[in-house]
Amino acid sequence: MRILGRNNFFLKNATTVETISKVNTLVFDKTGTITQQGAERISWEGTPLTNYQQQLLRNLALHPIHPKSKMIAEYLSAEKPLHVLNFKERVGLGVEAIIDHKQVKLGSKDFIKHQHHSQSADESRVYASVNDHFLGWFRINNVIRDGLKEQVDLLRNDYELFLLSGDNGCDKLTMQTLFPENDHLLFTQTPSQKLQFIQQLQQTDRKVMMIGDGLNDAGALQQSDIGVAVTDDLHQFSPACDVIMKGSEISRFEKFIRFCKSGMNIVWLTFIISLLYNIIGIYFAVRGELSPMVAAILMPLSSLSVIFITTIASKLKARQLGFLQ
Repeated sequence: MRILGRNNFFLKNATTVETISKVNTLVFDKTGTITQQGAERISWEGTPLTNYQQQLLRNLALHPIHPKSKMIAEYLSAEKPLHVLNFKERVGLGVEAIIDHKQVKLGSKDFIKHQHHSQSADESRVYASVNDHFLGWFRINNVIRDGLKEQVDLLRNDYELFLLSGDNGCDKLTMQTLFPENDHLLFTQTPSQKLQFIQQLQQTDRKVMMIGDGLNDAGALQQSDIGVAVTDDLHQFSPACDVIMKGSEISRFEKFIRFCKSGMNIVWLTFIISLLYNIIGIYFAVRGELSPMVAAILMPLSSLSVIFITTIASKLKARQLGFLQ
């Protein structure tokens, strides 16, 4: 746990290592997980926003911690804080609040209830309205995290991979280059549908690891055998997860799993060594060839040897994987 923590892969407890070693199915979320927060290309489409409208939308976007809300808040230049009342987050749909006596909404087309513009399948949109007056939408193009393609190629050999996304499939062609099995790509998934999908996988005796952003995926993360929250802000609290991983470390994700598996092999090795140690000790003890003083010394040495072997073996494996210099 200490070695992994130094490499920005934080475990909830020690038993998490054992559970990770038994996983055979990986389920990825898209936004904020395999896409890189802060590197997205975002633009506004619609009527030009006044400074006051930007203030309204930015103050609303500051409240949710969903990656897209953060993008919008950073994109809008208005800085004046306004008092926000009755903030509500509609899971899988959007957010709304009363700001400066006006109802402000950000979310999907259905949430904004706008029907006059069809959404292209090759883009991701967040629609905006003030007092039910449609303003336009933010067009967001995601950037895949560095090294993800290589990680998927490595993981595909040993795990069954799935992608669950709440988006409308705007990046489907890009995702197909990462996850070639079309039947493993599911879009327009609500948080409850993600949770149900994890349950369905578990009913087929799969051990599931869910990799998400810890926000809309909270239910799925908690339901999975191992929930990994990927975040660019390690101070973000994700109570539903077993592991918190810094987003920039996803290029070493396969190594993290491999290190956890090696940890279990080391545990079994120390059990075998301890068993042999005690068998040999009992053999000489029953023959009366050990004095009480020698036996008293050898007994604690058994525990010390296990600790020593575990520490040395863990460091050697960590150095082999590049976790220690």
